[in-house]
Amino acid sequence: MANADSVLDARAGELKNVDQAVMDEVVGVAQAIGDLRKALDALGGLLDDRQFEKAAASGYQDLAWANGLSTTRLAHPLKNFLI
Repeated sequence: MANADSVLDARAGELKNVDQAVMDEVVGVAQAIGDLRKALDALGGLLDDRQFEKAAASGYQDLAWANGLSTTRLAHPLKNFLI
């Protein structure tokens, strides 16, 4: 067990970076879910009001934007972390 503790202590900085990267991704996904929910609510309102042309014109753009998660972030936080 002491060997595992020494490995964890030696990699504490890397573990902190991985933890931060995971939290950043969680926040990004939560924001995207909120944006997607707003866009779907707006689209649903247009459809409920039978404004089909307006829904068709704006719905796809709004949904595509809301669903566009950032691809510039770290693709996989554990990718380069090997023990």
